[in-house]
Amino acid sequence: MESLQQFIEGMSRLIGKTITMDEVGCEFLQFEKEEIDETLIPKEILAPLQEPIVTTSVDYTDEEGNYYWYLFYLCLVMKLDYLRMK
Repeated sequence: MESLQQFIEGMSRLIGKTITMDEVGCEFLQFEKEEIDETLIPKEILAPLQEPIVTTSVDYTDEEGNYYWYLFYLCLVMKLDYLRMK
């Protein structure tokens, strides 16, 4: 799972501690646009997306109770990467 590995590598750099897959939660989610909070993902980003929106949610809670969450939407990331390559 690419999104899970990206999360683990990014979190390890962010908090300065290596975390393992056993410490991370991962699930696939499906949303309709009206179900998504605009404070998390603005309308301008949601508008061109087709429904349903399928994402991967990855999370981690450290020993101090700090909660980290990553929402990965493959098609949007692929589109942004393609535009960067042009």
